[in-house]
Amino acid sequence: MSNWKLIDKTFIYDNTFEGFLTIVFNVFETKLKPVKIVSRDNFTETLIDNIEVVQTDLEKSERVFIGILEKISDKTLYTLYTAFLSYNQDKELNILEYIILGFHYGPEIENMLHIDSVLFIQKLVKQVGYEVQRFRGFVRFSKINSDLFYSKISPDNNILEQVGNFFKNRLSNQNFIIHDEKRNIAFLYNTKSYTIVNAKDLQISNFSNEETLYKELWKSFVKTIAIKERKNPRQQLSFMPRRYWKNMFETE
Repeated sequence: MSNWKLIDKTFIYDNTFEGFLTIVFNVFETKLKPVKIVSRDNFTETLIDNIEVVQTDLEKSERVFIGILEKISDKTLYTLYTAFLSYNQDKELNILEYIILGFHYGPEIENMLHIDSVLFIQKLVKQVGYEVQRFRGFVRFSKINSDLFYSKISPDNNILEQVGNFFKNRLSNQNFIIHDEKRNIAFLYNTKSYTIVNAKDLQISNFSNEETLYKELWKSFVKTIAIKERKNPRQQLSFMPRRYWKNMFETE
């Protein structure tokens, strides 16, 4: 792998997995590795940046996708996609390095935790998975009308699809919306299929009278069962970080 060359460039892409895989294809084709890979959403240009905007190419991204499946493993593909959902701004270069090593070593790359990029990716996967588990318990739905429920979340990582799929399997006969207000996207499910859409202008405030009553009853119940002498704010924060509180009506 000695024929790779590091170049003083910052690659900018559209924040999609396909866009990132397009960069991976170009890097393999040229054997030129950038010093930085940044999504458009996270990029702040400085005078010293030598940037190159990479347009998403679905054909190129599919070739890399299939290459990972065939030359490494489906497990590695899942690992890399999960790491890609992380908010960590060093994820792209580490995923790129992981793929380069994976094409060289094959499936064994998963076990090479002595390599910095491999260990880094495994840590990201655990962080993302942990937050998905938390939100399976933290999501609170509000009734908009008899046919639609709505929830608003603000996760650190881009886990909307994972959380949405969890509730799709458990609320299969119910129409619902899960709105990631941090990223302005929404998971829409209509009892048959789902889609993820841009939700920049989504504002929902017309909750049913029944829903308002249920909220007040639940908050009253939570206060009633609380035992003052056993209150432990530090432990509560360990189970439910304060940054999640704004979307849970128990804490209103």
